[in-house]
Amino acid sequence: MLMAAPVTPFWPKDGQTSADTVTTLRWSAQEGSGPLAVWMDGVKLAELAEGTDSYTPFPLSYGKHEWKIVPDGESEALIPARTLTISDAPLCRLPEGAILLREGWTMRSSAIVGMNGAEISSPSYNHSDWLKTSIPATALSVLVRNGLYLNPYVGLNNMRIPDADEDFNTRHNLLQYSHIEGKNPWAAPYWFRREFTIPNERAGHRTFITFNEINYRAELWVNGKKIAGIQDMAGMERRFSYDISEYVSDGSNCVALAVYGPDHSGHPSEPPLTPLAPPGRNMGADGNFARNYTKLDTIGWDWTPAVRDRDMGISEDVFLSFSQGARLDELHVSTELALPDTTRASVEASLELTNDEDEEENGILRVILTHPSGKTSSYELPYSLKAKETVGISLNGENCPILNVFRPALWWPVGMGGQPLYTLRITRLSDDGQSSSTQTRFGIRKVDSVIENDVRSFFINGKKVFIRGGNWVNDLTLNNSASRYRKDLEYARAAGLNMLRVWGPDGVPPDAFFDSADELGILIQQDFLNDFWGMDKNDPKYLPPEELFRAASEDIVKRLRNHPSLVIWCGGNEGINQRESIITDEILATHDARGGRFYLRASDQFGLIGGGPYHTIAPENYFTHPKLTGFNSEIGPSGVPVFESLVRFLGIPKAAWAKNRFPLDANWAYHDATDRNAQGDMRRFSHYDDLLRKSYGAPQNEGESGLREYAAKAQVLNYDVYRAAIEAMNAKMWHGSTGYSLWKYNSSWPSVVWQLIDWYQTPNAGFYAVRKANEPVHIQLNRDDYSISFINNGDMNMNGIRLSATLYDQCMARAWDRAQEVELKAESSARTGWSVPLGDKMQYLSLKLLDNYGNLVADNFYWISRNNDFRALSELPEPQLEIEQYCFCDNGKGSVTAIVRNKGKTLAFMLKMSLVDLENGEELPYGIWSDDYFSLLPGEEKRVEIQIESDCIPGELKVTARPILLHR
Repeated sequence: MLMAAPVTPFWPKDGQTSADTVTTLRWSAQEGSGPLAVWMDGVKLAELAEGTDSYTPFPLSYGKHEWKIVPDGESEALIPARTLTISDAPLCRLPEGAILLREGWTMRSSAIVGMNGAEISSPSYNHSDWLKTSIPATALSVLVRNGLYLNPYVGLNNMRIPDADEDFNTRHNLLQYSHIEGKNPWAAPYWFRREFTIPNERAGHRTFITFNEINYRAELWVNGKKIAGIQDMAGMERRFSYDISEYVSDGSNCVALAVYGPDHSGHPSEPPLTPLAPPGRNMGADGNFARNYTKLDTIGWDWTPAVRDRDMGISEDVFLSFSQGARLDELHVSTELALPDTTRASVEASLELTNDEDEEENGILRVILTHPSGKTSSYELPYSLKAKETVGISLNGENCPILNVFRPALWWPVGMGGQPLYTLRITRLSDDGQSSSTQTRFGIRKVDSVIENDVRSFFINGKKVFIRGGNWVNDLTLNNSASRYRKDLEYARAAGLNMLRVWGPDGVPPDAFFDSADELGILIQQDFLNDFWGMDKNDPKYLPPEELFRAASEDIVKRLRNHPSLVIWCGGNEGINQRESIITDEILATHDARGGRFYLRASDQFGLIGGGPYHTIAPENYFTHPKLTGFNSEIGPSGVPVFESLVRFLGIPKAAWAKNRFPLDANWAYHDATDRNAQGDMRRFSHYDDLLRKSYGAPQNEGESGLREYAAKAQVLNYDVYRAAIEAMNAKMWHGSTGYSLWKYNSSWPSVVWQLIDWYQTPNAGFYAVRKANEPVHIQLNRDDYSISFINNGDMNMNGIRLSATLYDQCMARAWDRAQEVELKAESSARTGWSVPLGDKMQYLSLKLLDNYGNLVADNFYWISRNNDFRALSELPEPQLEIEQYCFCDNGKGSVTAIVRNKGKTLAFMLKMSLVDLENGEELPYGIWSDDYFSLLPGEEKRVEIQIESDCIPGELKVTARPILLHR
């Protein structure tokens, strides 16, 4: 077809398969193409302004999609569609022979189709007008993907979706948007329905259906028969498995699940709908939502809005599994090291054998231990089961000698060693020729913790670990995929973090998250869901039912206990769990007594502190802040995203921003640029904004150019304050400081605060500042007294290292320099005794560590000023850069390496690296550079590298580098 103003989509490539449910669509359009519309699977998702060249839809379901970009005035039917398939690994480890029921589901509200489960679960039921979806999915997710509601992640769209709370709907007139006219769309349960067949090879086997998690209650029907009711299936973080053998046939079968929302919808606080408005009360207006055992931030927090349906739906994998004869369940593996001896380890395993049949069964259990190297050893033991009997089996070095491991490969956190994983497989071989197996991975490591001088330290395998952590939160509508969990953890590792704390009121991620943590060496602290905050500060009237708390907590422990990355159970976020005795004396004592984990009673007590600072402060103030000491579990500068992310969810402000505060408008406020108004509460985005304007200058224009300037200056500020926060802890390493955890590491939705990577998994400059401050060997300026320190995070002394420091004025003339040879002792920080002589105007400081051969070991670059006036940075001339690039590809993996040289006589300040597709000139959003937002003095060069998937390269690539502030 011919178009007067053609639009050419170029990303994703037509027919591409992606593992990421969050995919940005990209295109180029000729000038004058006018407004555009984005269509996905026959649904118009968005209308976009002229000049827009990308769009990020609400997270896509799994399966094949058709998408197109339609210029204004063109017929959607005449525009050719491109295809994209979303396919990824399961969120859980499936049993052998299991069938994942991921695609092919449909959904409808019972307010429309009624509650006749017998009819709806019949294979012959006509569901042609139901909404298509994959699983996992919430009701809101399905409705958004099918065009019934706008994308709640963008702008104020969430205020155009009815809420589960009737009072909130009345106050904000939200029922006008309901897809069920005049009704609260979340008042009635939603049916999720799927048809399936049993494979021929599984005929005669017992059939089980498992829901790894639902929210909040459900009734289950199979082929017209009710299997479980809302009293049976209740609460998050629980796994529900049912024997449906007598209800399924060899032909077509159907499963239908009616999912109810939480028992108590709660009352969301008033949202921030004007610039810098207060965020409202965490846990909602009255805390009533805490009476549920569910993901508690769905009622709204000061970094996330209320989720309209409270995430009601099927929130993890659903699968069919099969058995013939005895079943093997609940495999638990633990290890023990008799430190300081690491030459041998004891492995202990336990499992349950269940005979569902009416006859006795006898046979052998074959135990196979696979070393990380691939070498295996095996041992066999007899078993005997009476009809309908379940027995527990315990295995150890006495009854199974292969569990005595000599010269074990130890599992370490990243930066301290490797992450070797063993596999234990147990196969049941019955006397009548039947067999089944179960297996798990595990790591051999020992966790210890002590308090010294009121500060807690952690040890892995007898070695002290300086914790460099971040608080992790789940996706707002639970739409993370296995690959997104993996990417979160890979980025954490790339930032130099060695621990993530899964923040309690946000729930528990699936196995895919912990599997990646095991492989990448990221230590995990898992908070229990209904904790101090999850009971609205332990108010007795907000306790959820004890039986739900107990059942869910047991499932959490039993599901996660084999993961070596999980080293801390935490009972309470900022307070002791009111039901702590159930956790410690019953659940952990019964189900993880030999897991070797540390139980932390509260996240900010018992050797830890918390409480921020959450607001952004001047770099020097991090070094003197009373909270930047000990082990701080929540430290949080703001972390405004890059321009490319901001425009995806905020757009370009047209009007009504705060006085003298462009671009801060209602969209910014709703996406967490808020000011708390309580006296003495410093959690105010205006602190960040004030510091940006005072230090770097307000935007000179409005519109797109003004937003670009604001976002660029935000990146410079992000870099300086995140680096200062970490370096303040570095300066006290092992001398009053044992670790930290950033608040937050990531974001649950597109937000402007508290993140190193945003919801689109794009790092802001703060990410690279944290990466710099966390590097194995580091040199830094202590901003409180302008002394210089060096840090060696390794376990070996480094001798013959030459340290140099050079101070430059704004014209790049040397104002002061110093050099000497130093010794870097292992696992320590030390001060040089030097003090940088600060001038009256802005200056630049270059720090370098070189080895005996003159090779660069570490470097750092600062812009410093007595009054933090850095406005002159915007007047820097454009540098003369030369870039030499190389591309390498091997077996689907690739890397791009570039050497960036400053050939001119002026400073190249805060260079932002990019990959550009030469065919269309578009910048490509590829992952993590080895360094970014770096500066080069005249004559300096830097080698940087980025890893890519070679099959994702759209064409010939060009590496670019530009100063972040050059947007004039």
